[in-house]
Amino acid sequence: MRTVNPRNTANRVTGDLPYYAGTHVAYTCTVDEIVQAGLILGQCGPEAEPVDLYVKLPTQQLRVGQRLRVLGILERPVPWTDIFGHTVYYAFVKAVFVDKLSG
Repeated sequence: MRTVNPRNTANRVTGDLPYYAGTHVAYTCTVDEIVQAGLILGQCGPEAEPVDLYVKLPTQQLRVGQRLRVLGILERPVPWTDIFGHTVYYAFVKAVFVDKLSG
């Protein structure tokens, strides 16, 4: 894994997802929901300002509320059009390394 730029916080990269696609990231995430096998919705970043990120990783033995250290690659955002016609982007991180944290 290449060096991760610590200035690329979850809050920063979600502000301009197309620009940061392909960036190597490192975040602490709390499992908010196991969406399906291989995909979670996590609250990632600092506890004071967590950001919703979808994280592609093995979901066996994970539980809601569990904290993880995730090293991964920010993938191209997935666009969706809301009811007002505005394009909304969803952030996906493909995990390369995951470590379960205690607590």
